[in-house]
Amino acid sequence: MERSELDRKTVLFKDKLLKGLKSKYYLVIVSNLENLDLCINHAIAGFPETKEGQWAFLDINVGDYVSFYYNGKIFGLFMVEDKKIENEYKNRIAISLGNIPEIIKIDDNGKERFVDPIGLRGSNDKWTAITRVKKVNGVKTNIHKFFPFRLYLNPIDNVKNEAYFIYKKGMERLGVNLIPRNNMAKSHIQVPFDNINIFFSKYLVKPSYNNLNLEYFMLCGNRHEIRNTYEKNKKGKTFKVLETIGEIAPKSQSNEHYLQALIKKLLEAYMSEELLTYFGFDSNSTFDVEYFSEQRVEAGNADLIITCDKTKTELIIEVKKVNVFEDNNELIGLTKIDQKFQNYYSIFPDNKTIRAIAGQGPNKTNGIILDKNSDGVYYIEIDSSIKLGWI
Repeated sequence: MERSELDRKTVLFKDKLLKGLKSKYYLVIVSNLENLDLCINHAIAGFPETKEGQWAFLDINVGDYVSFYYNGKIFGLFMVEDKKIENEYKNRIAISLGNIPEIIKIDDNGKERFVDPIGLRGSNDKWTAITRVKKVNGVKTNIHKFFPFRLYLNPIDNVKNEAYFIYKKGMERLGVNLIPRNNMAKSHIQVPFDNINIFFSKYLVKPSYNNLNLEYFMLCGNRHEIRNTYEKNKKGKTFKVLETIGEIAPKSQSNEHYLQALIKKLLEAYMSEELLTYFGFDSNSTFDVEYFSEQRVEAGNADLIITCDKTKTELIIEVKKVNVFEDNNELIGLTKIDQKFQNYYSIFPDNKTIRAIAGQGPNKTNGIILDKNSDGVYYIEIDSSIKLGWI
């Protein structure tokens, strides 16, 4: 792929961070009414042991804001005070290994239901498990998903909003992300921070800046390595603590979702005025840009979006598991990327659309390499050999 050496830049980790991560606003998708009531009454959100659940847990930070979404309605406003994987779940995927008993609860109709073994905030109240039917060796089997990934919340408002809000001006991103929800397994949706002040008009909520903390990226990857080691049960095989991005990301439940959340945080933490200008933004828009996880765009779903409403500029990023640079240090060609990506545009016709491809690779820079091809597509590669605990 044709490029110029002048287009290549390197951002080193451990350089002085300009700012923390700006508060964001998410809708947490709830699976049933009983679990919704428990979430609100205990001010807690839980995500299931699925790739979407792990992704939501890694994506949402302490200092962010959430509301619950169920059956076309949005419930309450909460600030995230803490996040944790309960101790019983921390070092193993307990249910699949039989280390935590499956608890059966009898409902009012005498029907058995499986509930999460771990109570909410130390109480006896427990979420009902998400049950899916899966074929195992040709036999239909019920698979129960519990909720190891938890957010501890501070209630701000208990207002319930109807879904008609999605048609109001300023709510376009919410509308396009809710309406085509074909994948009902999705656990969260990010919407613009200013939507808080549309939903909850008696408040003027301003974002704060919070520390970059990658502790849970290490923990999630290592939980799956423990499971894999146990299940393979190879003689003499011992558990190895994973430390580098290249070791951890492939071992996580979903390499691509894991990388999406990680790349989003690292780009925001190290985005300088110089880099914004490099990507085609106004250099004065450092504190006006917003960083979004998976969003609906024209012609598809973008993995990440960096946008500035003030200057009507939008960077659409496609995250891939492949190395961004070939063995000869050249850029991977767009022929190796989903062709739909080349047709992605902002849902706002007046916005300037920029495109980028992001991934990981052993570039030995202790940072991020940025490049650009002759078609104006940017390339972002994180050094996969770096230890997360070092950043």
